[in-house]
Amino acid sequence: MMEYKGFPALKFDGHSKERDIFYKSFIVNRGNRVYVLMVIGSNTGLNNADIQKFMDSFTLTDYQHKDLKKQYENEAGFYSTASNPITEIIKDSLELNFDYNPGTTRKRYISYNSDEVISYQVYKDAISPYQWYSNDSALYEQHPGGFRVYNDSVVSYKNVSNGKLKGIETNYL
Repeated sequence: MMEYKGFPALKFDGHSKERDIFYKSFIVNRGNRVYVLMVIGSNTGLNNADIQKFMDSFTLTDYQHKDLKKQYENEAGFYSTASNPITEIIKDSLELNFDYNPGTTRKRYISYNSDEVISYQVYKDAISPYQWYSNDSALYEQHPGGFRVYNDSVVSYKNVSNGKLKGIETNYL
């Protein structure tokens, strides 16, 4: 392991005599992104000067940082703090069904920050007026599986509020 401009990095080189090939790689882990430079070629066509020029040409540019601010989704009737506008996700016919209770209406909204590779999602469920829960905690305890997929682990679970509207924020890994 090594560092490149303060970020963890790795150089990995190898060759195969049986197949007459070589490879050189340079990998940098920068926050939510991994950059990989790789050269693969024939041992007979090896030109170290050109390869080194390519590897040395790599530079990191600054992220375009976006501040968090209040983003409104007026048609859905909510707002939240995010770096980009919130838009509704229209379900694709090939997409997996994440509705936890068939017959309910679930809408999904997303704010995606491509610069920092972070997304914020909001799920809005319409619950039948005839369905009864003693409190909001009972609702979330009964339906946690609808928000968890592929054996996710709960990282944090806390009560939150947005004005007078109360909810639970759950983070999964």
